[in-house]
Amino acid sequence: MHSCRLTFTLYLLTLCGLNLGYAVDIEEQAYVEVESVAWCLKPEHLKGRHWTIHRLPDCEYEKRHDVIRAICSIHTTTDWRTADDWTLIVSGPKVKDEDRQTTDQHYFFYLHKYNFNGEVQYSINWNADLKGNPVYSHAQWNLGEDYTYAKHPTMDIHTIEGHGFKMALNFECSLLKYPEPESTKWDHYYQDAVSNFDMIIRTSELVELHAARIKALIQQKIKEITEDGSNTPEYIDTLTQAVIKTQESWEAYATAQCAEVAISYGRGSGASLGSTMQYMELQVERIKALLPVYK
Repeated sequence: MHSCRLTFTLYLLTLCGLNLGYAVDIEEQAYVEVESVAWCLKPEHLKGRHWTIHRLPDCEYEKRHDVIRAICSIHTTTDWRTADDWTLIVSGPKVKDEDRQTTDQHYFFYLHKYNFNGEVQYSINWNADLKGNPVYSHAQWNLGEDYTYAKHPTMDIHTIEGHGFKMALNFECSLLKYPEPESTKWDHYYQDAVSNFDMIIRTSELVELHAARIKALIQQKIKEITEDGSNTPEYIDTLTQAVIKTQESWEAYATAQCAEVAISYGRGSGASLGSTMQYMELQVERIKALLPVYK
């Protein structure tokens, strides 16, 4: 669940470099929720740098929750939705350390669908170590090849899960579909929400969408500063730091503002929803303020 605070740090200066290892045709985008990941801790179940292909009955699992909840890049082939075999490469945002500072590490997953002896199978690889930290440059650790895949009956939402793992990829929520979320009416996005909890989930997704929009605008500004031939290296650094500091100051204000809104609800159940919606409203204002400069 979104907690109002979205730290905006130096990761804006560079985009993640992916060492994919697989042929890809396109880069898509989706709101990705990795609710949980589970992996076996027993070293005797390892072969080289990979898990055994088949899950063993005496596996002892470690589990990590809330691994990713963000707008993510999805590298894949153009026709993957109708293909017999596919690979989706999911790249998450850079993670924060114990002090809530953004690191250079990020999770990414390789999701595979393939046909083996007439049987469709789904496998997952990720780039974490035995402690669940995303320390590797390749998604070399195979979590298993016996997962279950499902697609929403009417929407472009896909889920792969099983054995303590669950990932949902919501292609309905992306800047490719809504390039200007600040100008979009969102009534349709809440049409299946029947409770405050459902409303919070939908709004949290949209908060991440607006955050991606803000990030893209500021990345464009930093790019313009860097590519301006009249700027000296020292001036580029000064301007870039000013852009980042301004955004961090805005985030501190927005976080405090929505915390005040939450408090105003007292012990009411609407506190989380009210504060999250307030944060999104502030994001819309922030994007509109950025557009004359950064668009």
